[in-house]
Amino acid sequence: MKCDACRIVLSQKILMMKMKKIIGIIGPKLAGKNTAAEYISDRLEIPFYTISDTLKEMAALRNLPQTRDNLIILGNELATEKGEEYLSKEILEKIRYAGIIVGMRQLGQIQYLKENSNLVLISIDASPKIRFERANEGKRTGEAENFDDFVRKETEENSDGNIQRAFECMKLSDYDMENNSTKNNLYKQLEKVLEKEHFI
Repeated sequence: MKCDACRIVLSQKILMMKMKKIIGIIGPKLAGKNTAAEYISDRLEIPFYTISDTLKEMAALRNLPQTRDNLIILGNELATEKGEEYLSKEILEKIRYAGIIVGMRQLGQIQYLKENSNLVLISIDASPKIRFERANEGKRTGEAENFDDFVRKETEENSDGNIQRAFECMKLSDYDMENNSTKNNLYKQLEKVLEKEHFI
């Protein structure tokens, strides 16, 4: 019995070694997810993919305007028709050995990656006020008319009954970061994670 148990543990370790190494980055809009992904991608020379870009490609094939609302609706439709894991699965298949996946907002997307890759999940957050300011700076105010509207839309997107659950996904993270100041401060936090996880 003891030897059988050893074999099971050994086979599990071998399986984990063969799995792709994935860095997942999640958080609310404009928290700095893509900034973090670009930094890690350059640092480790590995590719990064975003859920939103994948959705945009699919929206283009359907001749849908690539607005935030349309992408959310499309994401919900795909989750209902093909399962919440669908987009994560599509991206994971593109990655050979290691890569970065950004912007999971459905619990099933994260669960799939946890079961089918060596996933290190990083949550990046910033205060709503700062994120709204970034929207203004990036001329993305079309997402909300004012700060109250910005907060209201985000609350509605994460309310009970919706498939999009970014705030709940963030609770599953291995590392939590705040990005309320400079990019350099964010980079320092990322360096600590990369070192701890033996990427560098």
